[in-house]
Amino acid sequence: MTINDIYEWVVFISNKSQSGEVTDENFTTAAQFVNLDIFRKESGLPEDYMPNAPIPRMAWQITSTISDDLRFLVKTLPIDKVNGYFPYPADYGAYSSLGYKWIMNNPTGNPTWEDIWPELVTDEEKRLRLKSTIKPPTPFYPIAAYGVGGFQVYPESITKIELTYLKLPATPIRNFTQLPNDQTEYNPIGSVQFEYPETMYPNIAARIAMQYGINIREEQFVAYMNQRKQEGN
Repeated sequence: MTINDIYEWVVFISNKSQSGEVTDENFTTAAQFVNLDIFRKESGLPEDYMPNAPIPRMAWQITSTISDDLRFLVKTLPIDKVNGYFPYPADYGAYSSLGYKWIMNNPTGNPTWEDIWPELVTDEEKRLRLKSTIKPPTPFYPIAAYGVGGFQVYPESITKIELTYLKLPATPIRNFTQLPNDQTEYNPIGSVQFEYPETMYPNIAARIAMQYGINIREEQFVAYMNQRKQEGN
């Protein structure tokens, strides 16, 4: 299934409902908006956070279905400290986990290492912990916080981390070739497909249709695609 399958369905539904005209250009714009909107929702909408509830109702690693939907976006990278920060990757979308390897000396004299996972804290908690004489950050109980230039990790002796995160999904593009008589034709060369699994395509199609003022059920897209398969398309 390709981005063009979704385009043809949206055109079909648009003509049937006599809604706004679907053009090559405005379809790609709508697809790109929906692409990021789905990522934003599935990784955890800020407005879904409830008072006294530290997590939203639906988000990455909260519900198994969403975790399955976004698993292809998971990346793990080693990151070195630069000017006091561990820079965010260029394709950084959402946080998953952060850790580092603590080198220890054992009685045999051979160094060993242990995976340590810093506690992600707020700015206020960071200030309190850095001033605390009871619970300061230590190599075994470190803390991490968001910063302008990247993650901050304490104690400052930590110089390398391993960050697991959700990368931003690829920007979908439906490329086309201009034909005579003002007609266009889908061109797979130069097109960029949605990175989401095909199980999400009905949701994507319905959301794009909504950008044209069409309220449609996901099941209608599934029925349309099944009909095309039966017709040999």
